[in-house]
Amino acid sequence: MIPSYEELELPLLQALSQKGGKARPSELYQTLSQALRLTESDLSETVPTGDNKFKNRVRWARQILIDKGDMYRADYGVWGITNLGKERLQSQLPTVPQTPVERQAVVPIASTVTNQIARPLVNLEEIADNYAGAFERKILEELKDREPSEFEAFAMKLLAAYGFRKLRVTNQRTAPDGGIDGNGELKVGLANMRAAFQCKGGKVL
Repeated sequence: MIPSYEELELPLLQALSQKGGKARPSELYQTLSQALRLTESDLSETVPTGDNKFKNRVRWARQILIDKGDMYRADYGVWGITNLGKERLQSQLPTVPQTPVERQAVVPIASTVTNQIARPLVNLEEIADNYAGAFERKILEELKDREPSEFEAFAMKLLAAYGFRKLRVTNQRTAPDGGIDGNGELKVGLANMRAAFQCKGGKVL
């Protein structure tokens, strides 16, 4: 069974720590799936959009950790753990019991947290607002993780969804900022207008 976002937070921080503080998502997916002993059936589950359920939850856990200040984007496609995340990891991971008596006395972290935190009243409007905000941040972080060529390909698909046709990426680098990254046509009434787009700083111009 795939853990929830909250249950993935500490394992994700621990996996990053084991990788030296920085790692690519593909490395972390593998480390986490092995540590959590997920089955092939678990790893093949998908969400309604067709995305892999396990990877999707890991990315959501990552966004939650970024919001908390425990993780950051170290580079294109590289996730990192902050000093705050390291401190949290040290404070929340259970110590290894030394004797049989100590081992019997260990209480799972999840049950400890559940017993100590009172369940607040549910505010559906607030939950919806928080989810929408977190979703926007998650999408932006994932786009920032893309290489320039990947972002250009995304921009082409985005413009196609808005009605542009005959789109193509130029793959030319004739200026420091990349020059014109793609072009296409937009039908306006009876006329076809030629248009060009440029990807710069995570934006499509």
